Amino acid sequence: MNDRPSPTRAPPGCEKIGILARTVHINWGSFDDPPAADADDDVEEILHQVGLSPLFVDLDRVRLFRPGHAYAIAREKLSPREQFRALVYLEESEAMR
Repeated sequence: MNDRPSPTRAPPGCEKIGILARTVHINWGSFDDPPAADADDDVEEILHQVGLSPLFVDLDRVRLFRPGHAYAIAREKLSPREQFRALVYLEESEAMR
């Protein structure tokens, strides 16, 4: 029997938290900073419209996202509540050092 947690479910007592930023700075070799996530269905853009940073988003309580609807996080389409228990949003992340 495999006791490893599934990629979609956290082990008992743990919760999956997503950390995201609208503007991300990388500063890593030849990699360029990705463009700001500002499309209408980007989670980062939706949270930007709230106007607070940093922001903790309890996905059990907030009604910003329709259940089962796919939104983009870092250009990947997913349903936030199906992937995470909560989100931590930053307007801008600092470059790696």
